Amino acid sequence: MRTRFLFFALLSLAVTLACNKPDEPEPDPPPSAPQEACNSTDNAFNEKVLPVFQSSCAMSGCHSNASAAGGYKLNSYDNIVQSIEGNEALFLASINFEGNEFSWMPRSNANDPALPEDKLPEDDIWQIECWISRGMPND
Repeated sequence: MRTRFLFFALLSLAVTLACNKPDEPEPDPPPSAPQEACNSTDNAFNEKVLPVFQSSCAMSGCHSNASAAGGYKLNSYDNIVQSIEGNEALFLASINFEGNEFSWMPRSNANDPALPEDKLPEDDIWQIECWISRGMPND
């Protein structure tokens, strides 16, 4: 009985080892879909990105010249670029509703935490992220 068990154990081990493929390097992942789409998407600043900032950010009580909440003015190309360059990771986290809900943007009331329904539409976020990934050109 022991001999049979040993025989089947060795046979199973031999079959298992014989069926394993040699280690092959992992193929390079395909380029990320977001970057590919950014390269082929029309996301010019003046046509697609600035209108989002003007309608959702540069309003009275938020990030207009008069309000400049948090010291950020989001009403012109130069002001927007300066604000993003100050902390791009924080900016991207805020529009993607990551981290603290008091840092999420936009908010319906500057003194209250943001609500999920305050979040920008995904297409608007996409346009902004693509524009940033292209180096924030003034186009």
